Amino acid sequence: MINTQDVLETIRMIQDENLDIRTITMGISLLDCADGEIQRSCEKVYEKIVRRAQNLVRTGEQLETEYGIPIINKRISVTPIAMLAAASGGDPVRYALTLERAAQEVGVNFIGGYSALVHKGFAPGDQALIDSIPEAMKATQHVCSSVNVGSTKSGINLDAVRMMGQVIRRCAEITAQRGGLRSRSGAGRPGQCPPGPGYHPGGGTDQKDRLQDHPHGSAHRHRGQPAAGGALRNCGPLPGAHPGGGRLGGPHH
Repeated sequence: MINTQDVLETIRMIQDENLDIRTITMGISLLDCADGEIQRSCEKVYEKIVRRAQNLVRTGEQLETEYGIPIINKRISVTPIAMLAAASGGDPVRYALTLERAAQEVGVNFIGGYSALVHKGFAPGDQALIDSIPEAMKATQHVCSSVNVGSTKSGINLDAVRMMGQVIRRCAEITAQRGGLRSRSGAGRPGQCPPGPGYHPGGGTDQKDRLQDHPHGSAHRHRGQPAAGGALRNCGPLPGAHPGGGRLGGPHH
């Protein structure tokens, strides 16, 4: 039985407190779009996103009308593009432009997944994608980027933290006139929850996911590239911190 008081309370929240739904996010795995040739891979990526998400915006608008509650953003998140770049080689920015084209075609506000998972070290494709983030953000308007630099099990990849500090500063400089920085660096990101740029369908910080989903495995990295940094504990608000003591410099077991 519907409680009239609950209905009136909901109406008050919408009218007086601006109740809304922040976002709806569709996750799309692109693992089957990996290809040894980057042009073919980009074509597969575009085709799959457009096919899967063609009704996303219309469905969101129908829900807004049906329930009377606005949905602020309609988003897509995809498998970390570094995994595809590892297989295809080439300039990762081509993937960013493909994501942008797909986002414009289906009409979403944002598309996340121009990302890399480097908490266990740098695998092929990771460093190239990280280096390309400023250019990718400059060339797109709807693409969001993220790099996961740490997890509770693996610790924090301090080399990646240093790299991302430089990358985020470059992003801020080259997009200063436009504003709206769309890149983030995080830790402890689970693979199957949708927090926008850090959502990774088919991936995550769990060791099993990382080994299974990355085409080259987490143990492979370019010669001369360091493995993930040691576990940093008692590090305050960083996700994955371990209050109550710890050490810096070696993996936490």
